Amino acid sequence: MRILVLGGAGAMGMVTVRDLTENPEVSEVIIGDANVEKAKEVAEWTGTEKVSVKKVDISNFESLTSVMKEVDAVANAAPYHLNLTVTKAAIYARKNLTDLGGVYYMTLKQLELNNEAKNADVTVVLGCGLAPGVADILAKHGADKLDKVEEVHIWYGDRSFEPAKYKWSFRTVLEEYTKGPVVYENGEFKSLPPFSGKQLVEFPAPVGERACCYALYSGLATLPYTINKGVKKVACSMSYTQEDELRIKVLNELGLTKTEPIKIGEIEISPREFLLKCVPSPDVKARDASSLIVEVKGE
Repeated sequence: MRILVLGGAGAMGMVTVRDLTENPEVSEVIIGDANVEKAKEVAEWTGTEKVSVKKVDISNFESLTSVMKEVDAVANAAPYHLNLTVTKAAIYARKNLTDLGGVYYMTLKQLELNNEAKNADVTVVLGCGLAPGVADILAKHGADKLDKVEEVHIWYGDRSFEPAKYKWSFRTVLEEYTKGPVVYENGEFKSLPPFSGKQLVEFPAPVGERACCYALYSGLATLPYTINKGVKKVACSMSYTQEDELRIKVLNELGLTKTEPIKIGEIEISPREFLLKCVPSPDVKARDASSLIVEVKGE
């Protein structure tokens, strides 16, 4: 089986590539990325001849679908804002697809393509990481053991063992911390202010006690329907630091998180896009640990 990993040179993609190479049913893993040099580094890092590299421009629909038609399935690890384009391309190319989640709002747009995917006989599995992903499977597993479900709570916590400002796409960080979280309560999806629902959560060692707040969680787009059974509340909380909160506050006050373009001389540019071009890449080499707690209440 030949698998294309879009964004395979990125923080999440490189681990996806390595995991796939360890699967005996996978004969080749193609890293599809705009950054060919970084992709070659990842290919060498895996230490296997199973990996090849192909330059892919996701914004070029014809080129993207052409590459997809050469493989058996696609794993999308590109930044979430590209998910809709990738999903449409996979349906057009008739290739099964997984991704790592669309930070809720993008996931809602992808779900609108459900009928198109069915008609094309294509399976698209959204949110196949730890959270969303494993967390949702655990929630469904717990719910299946109950006749009635009252609440589902997911807590994700991590701890860095060396300095690291962030370890995944800063675009995702901005989306989560500026748009604010969403929770499902009494049949309604409720939007809350950023950093709502603060609480201290005790995770298993070595993560330990972490400050958490409600998250803008992709899995929330489907979990209430997947679980059903009269569930009244579904929420996800993720760990954060005071540095995270202060950084976002300062960026907001400076207007650097705004998406509406401003004019500088003869050039128009979105402050957020300018910021995203300036920030360094995620620190993928930082030593850390993560933990997941899923609580399903009912009878």
